[in-house]
Amino acid sequence: MPMKNTTGSFLSKCATEEDVQEIFRVMLGRSVSSEHAESLIKTNATCRDVIGIIMNSNEMKRRIVGNFEGAYDGSVEGHIYRVPQDLSLNETRLKKVLLVGSCLLDSWRNVLAKQYDSLHMEYIIFNNASILPDQDIDIKSQYDFQILQIPLRSVIPEATYFSLRYSDEEGYEKLFSESCERLSRNLDAILRYNTEHGLLSFVLNFHNVQQDPIGRMQDRYKLTSMVHFIDKLNGFLYEELKSRNNVYMIDFDQICSMFGKKYVNEDLVSVTSHGAILADIESRFDEPRLEPLGSVTALYGPKTEKYIVAAFEEARAMYRTIQQTDAIKLVIFDLDDTLWRGVPAERENISEELTEGWPIGIVEAASYLWRRGIMLAIVSKNDVNNVKKIWGELYESRFSLGNFVSVVANWRPKAENISKILEDVNLLPNSVLFVDDNPVERAAVKAALPGIRVLDAPVASWRRILLWSSETQRAVLTDEAIRRTDMVQAQIRRESEKSVVSHEDFIANLGVQVGVTKIASQSDRRFDRCFELINKTNQFNTTGVRWSIPDTQIFLENGGYFLAFEVKDKYTNYGLTGVVAIAENIIQQFVLSCRVFGMEVENFGISAAVKYISDCGFREIQGKICPTEKNKVSQNIFHNNGFNEVENGIWHKKVERGVGYPAHVRIMDIAI
Repeated sequence: MPMKNTTGSFLSKCATEEDVQEIFRVMLGRSVSSEHAESLIKTNATCRDVIGIIMNSNEMKRRIVGNFEGAYDGSVEGHIYRVPQDLSLNETRLKKVLLVGSCLLDSWRNVLAKQYDSLHMEYIIFNNASILPDQDIDIKSQYDFQILQIPLRSVIPEATYFSLRYSDEEGYEKLFSESCERLSRNLDAILRYNTEHGLLSFVLNFHNVQQDPIGRMQDRYKLTSMVHFIDKLNGFLYEELKSRNNVYMIDFDQICSMFGKKYVNEDLVSVTSHGAILADIESRFDEPRLEPLGSVTALYGPKTEKYIVAAFEEARAMYRTIQQTDAIKLVIFDLDDTLWRGVPAERENISEELTEGWPIGIVEAASYLWRRGIMLAIVSKNDVNNVKKIWGELYESRFSLGNFVSVVANWRPKAENISKILEDVNLLPNSVLFVDDNPVERAAVKAALPGIRVLDAPVASWRRILLWSSETQRAVLTDEAIRRTDMVQAQIRRESEKSVVSHEDFIANLGVQVGVTKIASQSDRRFDRCFELINKTNQFNTTGVRWSIPDTQIFLENGGYFLAFEVKDKYTNYGLTGVVAIAENIIQQFVLSCRVFGMEVENFGISAAVKYISDCGFREIQGKICPTEKNKVSQNIFHNNGFNEVENGIWHKKVERGVGYPAHVRIMDIAI
């Protein structure tokens, strides 16, 4: 008689609390709280699932390989610490980068060449507002971006401050004013390729000294303090860059502070205004000395390569953010052991111990994401009334539950609840991050919703990943982004009403108003939002093409323009939610935010584009469709508006008389 496979039966059965406790005891040598055991049991986890959770836990990995978390968070590779890679789906492959600056950046080129085999870099020396060489090539297509460094010595020459007395406050005010003028001249010169060709540019700020050379007990917040002086120069630099297009500041001073200025700043051995990085100081001119100068490497252990790579990765992260690569649009949180400790619903008293430390840190991080325009939601296996009560006691006075676009608390599978939320907010899974302490729930959601991202990292890494990842950053915070949660909540209310009336009555009573603006310059205040919308929209996007800033500049310089649509109805003002790119008589691309799906704004958009083109004297109009996996909802837009397909993806329409707009849409005036 064959033996019964008791091991297989044990692994396959749903775990009881007794099973969970025994597995923890055998594998980790400890018990687990009843609350945690119950949270596993509620997911219908099998004993095999519980064993798998422990095997993949940080605690088990520490037991096996030692200090796992230290290896995880990139403390050795500093740039991963500052720019987490956990949310990245697609690698950003750079072709060619231009470095412009003093001899400091020439040394950077050598370091980066060793770190990045396939990346080609070129270097141009720059000092004292020197004139950069003319470029015969199309520089925007040659380089992904340029990194620029203005030598501090070109801004604060030694002769301007060595003899200034500490008491001469007027002299320091004058020095600062003159230094700002020199900085502006240098900035105009070093940004030549940006000004003339629109090349994306990242400018390093000045890394400040480690201690004030005048002394640690002197006034810290006066211009007589070199620390304060350089801080104010960096502030002036930032304000100057804000007024320019396609230029951003890399906070190299902050990067140096993060990893320790001791290992990179050369103010230990060289003049303050030199502003370079720490290196050995011996030269052939010092050979006749009675005693050697001493080795900077031996004394201070510089780690300059780490800082150079970190600065370059900062530029790469900013580039990803500008391109909106893998951008997160919605973060969905669990509650128990995620936004608060344990299972409060099973406790008699609700107290601050449930939130102090890491939980309130995660909630604050969520509040910053919300302020960036990233939507938030909650999905919890819980009673909704309990959730509202507990949240009210713990967090409501600090961060309202109303700031979440959706709060779902029930006992259905989380994947099912998340699917409904995605349907309500019109998002695809690959734009969404799910944060849950339970690996079984994370695995179930990933299996049900391919493409969704989850945080498998230790809780101690959550806040850093949420706040510092390029995928949760935004290059510009537009009005639409800031009000996104309010607008989506209005969209959900609108769709709820739509479900109980006929489509005709719903549209007729919606009170749709649309304003149309022609945008022909990057200096237009609406340009940033247009650029954001084109590069983040997947579903209603007739070609799926992503634009770079140089692409856009060439398009506008060649006479192309955008039509921007601002939409509101009786529920809310949705802001700028549609963009049509037009070149002569060609509708090159049409994108529309999912927030205004179902309002027939798309038909208005085509009518407006046809009118603008026909008003320019064209009687034949062309449109393009490039099918993608995600843009099915936009593929019939030309067919639905009287265009005929003349070849694959190319649609034509003849305009013989005036253009009409949908009857339910009223045109509204837009403030310039």
